[in-house]
Amino acid sequence: MKAIQGVPPTVQKFGGRYIVLGGKLTSDVGSVPKRIAIVEFDSMDKAQGWLSDPTARGLREVANKHAKTRAYLVEGTSN
Repeated sequence: MKAIQGVPPTVQKFGGRYIVLGGKLTSDVGSVPKRIAIVEFDSMDKAQGWLSDPTARGLREVANKHAKTRAYLVEGTSN
């Protein structure tokens, strides 16, 4: 799907890096999704910028027509 292929450049535009993209999933509690992606941004502002970017938003809307998706922003701590 072209929408999925178009997302990585939008992530990179905001300094995002894929930590996980696909791979084998094993469940402890709950059902396992078919696919998972974890993206790291340098700040919550950059992550929110990516979420509100018109190009990224449009690509996610197309992907959401073909797949069940869930997305969350989580502010982490530095090591």
